[in-house]
Amino acid sequence: MKKYAVALLASSAILTGCGGSDNDDKSNGTKNIKLDFAAKINSADLICGENTETVGTAQTAANVTYFGTYISQLEVATDEGDFTPVTLDESTTNDVERGISLISFCGTDLKNKTITGTVAKEADYTRVRFTIGVPEEHNHLDATNTDGILSKEIAMHWNWTAGYKHARLDANGWNIHLGSTACDGDGKTDPTSKCSNGNRPTYSFDNVNLSEDQIVLDYADLVAQSNISSNTESTPPGCMSGGTDPECTEIFTALGLDLATGQCKDNDCDSQTWVSIQKKD
Repeated sequence: MKKYAVALLASSAILTGCGGSDNDDKSNGTKNIKLDFAAKINSADLICGENTETVGTAQTAANVTYFGTYISQLEVATDEGDFTPVTLDESTTNDVERGISLISFCGTDLKNKTITGTVAKEADYTRVRFTIGVPEEHNHLDATNTDGILSKEIAMHWNWTAGYKHARLDANGWNIHLGSTACDGDGKTDPTSKCSNGNRPTYSFDNVNLSEDQIVLDYADLVAQSNISSNTESTPPGCMSGGTDPECTEIFTALGLDLATGQCKDNDCDSQTWVSIQKKD
């Protein structure tokens, strides 16, 4: 499991679950959890369309114009206990029934950077686990005819066969669209489709101080081994999750995923390099 490290580069995201404070509901024994997200490029805050920080093997100035990701299966645990699901709070930015949130920074008016919810028992939670992506059972819904967060951002939807973009990061015309692949179904509007390569990384963190630490996302870390100013001819610009796309090789390594199977490398996506935990700013 990935350990907490002070020196990690990343975004500024804030995870709080304050034991013994107003965040605990003493009346029913539940405990509130708050997970705030933000994005950075190296040590700089991500400012949509304005960053000039250089990234990748060619040290290209990164002009990020879209940054969004679905977060699902959020769980917390004590040092020794089992992981406990966080029940999301009802709001306009959370899909409570399906346990999915869309975290978005650029390219959309939603600009949602927070997940809030509760766990059923008060405890000293020091571990966090979540998945990037829409679970397979909900991945092939008709985005124009459903409810909740899965209907609110069409730019995060490929089609009914392939499903949603689990994460989308566009910069310099070199785009990263993480989604499920090797899908079957009757055309592009089949909600019964299934995909063999899920491409949904699950990340775990321990030794987390919920009142002092923050979860961060770093575009620079994600593309550190990629050249975002170059692309192989005859392939889409960037990485569209294709199993034979050369631009996806290093991106999937940074995500902790096996490009060939769409599963975590060695059953452990915590080899990933772009999401981390730090002390709050």
